[in-house]
Order: sequence, then C-alpha cells, then structure tokens
Amino acid sequence: MTYPTHAAFAAQLGTAFEVSGAAEAVALQLDTVHPPAGDASATPPSSFSLVFLGDAVLRLGQGTHLFSHAQLGEFALFIVPLGPARSDGRMQYEAVFN
Repeated sequence: MTYPTHAAFAAQLGTAFEVSGAAEAVALQLDTVHPPAGDASATPPSSFSLVFLGDAVLRLGQGTHLFSHAQLGEFALFIVPLGPARSDGRMQYEAVFN
C-alpha cells in the first residue's frame, strides 16, 4: 500500500478526514504535521508524525483504522489516542510514519 507523503499531508493541514470506527464513521481534523526526522530528501523518506483532533466524547481506540480524505483517498493508519487537547478538550490522536 502506498501512503501519502509528508508534503501531501502538510498540504491538507486543517482539513477533515473520515475515519471508520467500530460503530460509525468519525471525523478527525489534521491538526499537526511534524517534520521529517533527519534528512527530508533521504530515500527512503525519514519518519514523520501526524496529530489529529476528534470529538471529545465519541472516541476511537488505539489500532488500525480506515481513513478517507477527498484529496488523499483511502488508506489505513495505526493511531494512538494521546488524550484531550489542552486548548479545547477535543481528543488527540497520533500516527507515526517510519
């Protein structure tokens, strides 16, 4: 499976992703795109991470979920809940690319 690149995710900062949950789809907003570690032009690319924000009540568990985005298409991501955001209490999730 081919995943979007760091640059592709960075171009979608602030946009919504639909995530298949256990019972229903959940909307997550791409909040942060952490830069690649080390040399960004390295092959294979260096690792980077993404932080998404979601509903404070309707939460996703740690695991692999199917993400869908209008520009980036569909792909599976392993996400980890980080806890509520300090600013507004929405749930934070992180995905790491190695």
